[in-house]
Amino acid sequence: MVIRRGAGATYGAAMTARVFNGIDHMMVRVKEAEPFIRLFADIFALPVSWPLQRKEFATYAWITFGNTNLEFWAAPDNTDLPVEQSLPLFSGFALDPPDLGGSIALLEERGITCKPPRPFNTKNQEGTHVTNFTNSVILDVSNSACCVFFCKWEPDGTIFPWSERLTAEERQLREQRQFDQCGGGPLGVIRLSEVTVATPEISSTRQQWQAITGQTSDTFDLGRGIALTLDAGKTVQITSIVLAVKSLAVARAYLASQSMLGEDRTDEISIGASACSDLCIRLKEVM
Repeated sequence: MVIRRGAGATYGAAMTARVFNGIDHMMVRVKEAEPFIRLFADIFALPVSWPLQRKEFATYAWITFGNTNLEFWAAPDNTDLPVEQSLPLFSGFALDPPDLGGSIALLEERGITCKPPRPFNTKNQEGTHVTNFTNSVILDVSNSACCVFFCKWEPDGTIFPWSERLTAEERQLREQRQFDQCGGGPLGVIRLSEVTVATPEISSTRQQWQAITGQTSDTFDLGRGIALTLDAGKTVQITSIVLAVKSLAVARAYLASQSMLGEDRTDEISIGASACSDLCIRLKEVM
């Protein structure tokens, strides 16, 4: 990655301009989506923001944490993943750009390369082609097991499981209301608060995320209360997420009552590996 530095004022403005509002959704590749929906919706009582869909290309659904969504995606074919990759897998996340073209241009100024935007179009009842969303992969921080991309939603699409014509902002407000009504479920979840990405080159990956976010810290604010942290690893891959909870004692007691308590530390617990098929989901109390 080469960070291009233009004239002082122009470069400074480019680095402070925000290229995304937050994480629209995180993706989890799974063998079967249904067990995870039962775990999060039935046992943890968290809202389903996109009801289960069974299509030829995949079975999938979304669970909302209010500030973002977790998409469980079971594809009939996983040959796009590395041969040695096992499932389930946190396979990436979608960033919500205020303006897709502008965000791609800003990243280009910062030395970050994106794939050309790719719209997903369908026909509406009148036979007119409409765009549901447009994606653009951020290549510098992506690979076959970890895809970070822009996702710009359009309200006129036909694939949505709701009848309203909602912008991304309106949908996110509705998801937050859904989540607030559930009270965080028996775990007392407040939000998704942290995503950890492993990388064999922490220094260069840090520089890339500094360019993407316009931030100079080692931990990156992805918006809506979500932080990105980096850790050493053999390949670039999302290794864990953290859910902020109201009370660690309450969350600990509930997981123990369900025989789902994993690692148990003073300031952090995890959901047992057998309950979520080895996905690393940690819980921390927010003071």
